Amino acid sequence: MPEYSFRRAIAAATRAVSRKPKLEVTFGQRRARDGNVVLARPTSLDPTSVAYARGSADAAAVKLRYHDPEKHKRHLPESELARELLNAAEQARVEALGGREFEGVNLNLDAQLSLQARELDFSAITTREDAPLADVVRLMVREWLTGTPPPRPAIPMVELWRPWFDRNVRDELLQMSKHVEDQEIFAKHALKLIGHLPAPKTVIPPRLAPRENAQKQGSDFFEDGDVFDSEAFDDQPKQRWEERPRLSPKEASALETASARYEVYTHRFDEVIDAHKLTTPEDMLRLRRNLDHLLRKLGGEVAHLAHRLARQLLARQRRWWDFDLEEGLLDSGRLARVVASPRRPLSFKGERTSDFPDTVVTLLVDNSGSMRGVPITTAALCTDLLARVLERCHVKVEILGFTTKEWKGGAARRLWSDAGKPETPGRLNDLRHVVYKPASMPWRRARRRIGVMLHPDLLKENIDGEALLWAHGRLVSRPEARRILMVISDGAPVDDSTSSTNDRSFLDDHLRSVITAVEAYSPIELVAIGIGHDVTRYYRRSVTIAGPDELGSAMVEQLEKLFLGPV
Repeated sequence: MPEYSFRRAIAAATRAVSRKPKLEVTFGQRRARDGNVVLARPTSLDPTSVAYARGSADAAAVKLRYHDPEKHKRHLPESELARELLNAAEQARVEALGGREFEGVNLNLDAQLSLQARELDFSAITTREDAPLADVVRLMVREWLTGTPPPRPAIPMVELWRPWFDRNVRDELLQMSKHVEDQEIFAKHALKLIGHLPAPKTVIPPRLAPRENAQKQGSDFFEDGDVFDSEAFDDQPKQRWEERPRLSPKEASALETASARYEVYTHRFDEVIDAHKLTTPEDMLRLRRNLDHLLRKLGGEVAHLAHRLARQLLARQRRWWDFDLEEGLLDSGRLARVVASPRRPLSFKGERTSDFPDTVVTLLVDNSGSMRGVPITTAALCTDLLARVLERCHVKVEILGFTTKEWKGGAARRLWSDAGKPETPGRLNDLRHVVYKPASMPWRRARRRIGVMLHPDLLKENIDGEALLWAHGRLVSRPEARRILMVISDGAPVDDSTSSTNDRSFLDDHLRSVITAVEAYSPIELVAIGIGHDVTRYYRRSVTIAGPDELGSAMVEQLEKLFLGPV
């Protein structure tokens, strides 16, 4: 069947199930507006892609048919995580109603959930703390409403929580199953269930742009909820922007001196934000799939180099045996002696490994508009691949990005304008620093967030000096013995709003002074890669590459020099 015929069939089925014959069904990356629904475009017509497309379409259709947004809004709690959990329960409710009426819908939803569980690697979760709570709630409520067990890959994860649900919220689950057709009564009991859960409270996140606050359509999205990505980023303490890392007095003094002549008009609108809060779950899944597709298509050479680095790192972690020990493993070479003289000591052996420095690497990626297209795609590919490879070698990896919230100033510039435009205001834009992967989060849980780097609305302007101080501060607070900071950028600091109201070299001078202080006084090892831009005039340890196609090999080569050289 040609792809266009398949899309027509999906669109017709969506209209029929939703009971909206005039519903506009589109495929691709557009935003859903009132009166239409946007579905992910199938990448191929293989059985897996077909099953996922059908399940996604049916999930969107049953939402349109059985979900009342106004009733849902009346019960939304203030906590972001509580919203996510309520959204998960409501998703299970509408899918249960659709599955009761249409057997085919039930089969399609089962297939989609199974594929999602496999993709998110739920079978590898071994502790309750690692299980995404919203997914657990959705699957557990779905089982009570329909009698359908969780998808096979998700069974181990759900079983970790089942005793707790049976012991603490069994009555609420029973009431939810009785009132599945009454959305408001169902929501009241769902909120009681959520109130018993050991869930932290979080604030409602900001979005990339005001237009993203419009209603989204998707298989697993209701309002601000994020059904498939609810883990909180709690590995780093919340810091105010003006705080500096804890260094020795000499180091701290050097960094303060580097910023002494650098003014900031206001910090009020700056933000450090986790990547999953910048977009919808549906978009995040789509961007991750795009990244995986490009990784299979373009990442072969980078993968080869990265695995070469892994082999070299693992080779340094040498292992050997100590013999003639009082206790340990029985030495098979001493079996005859053990049989002849069982009381004779020194018949055991033990394995020893060489000490490998406990290491963390921070990859700080320029998210400016000039990186749009191939450069940012290549940066996302390389950071994703290296995070996986280094994690296998027990090297922690943090992936960060830096940009601004708006073009040409934003709220800071409007505030400055309202104040009468005083001269030389200093930095005059709203910073946005993005955490794609904290160092303590495993790649498996962060993989979807890395895809947000490809979001077209993210890339704006770049203020490198403050971004370097921010990444440096996070790295200094880490406990690892060896800490490496790699900066990936395609140009000098650029912010039109700041440059037009200060000296033209204002941002450039600040970056140079910060780099000088970090290289001279900080315990952090700093290395930089410039894409089509000469960064050797800034960083002492750096390399400049002609284009993004060389980025992967440059990153691996720089890490090889750092890891395999003298510590």
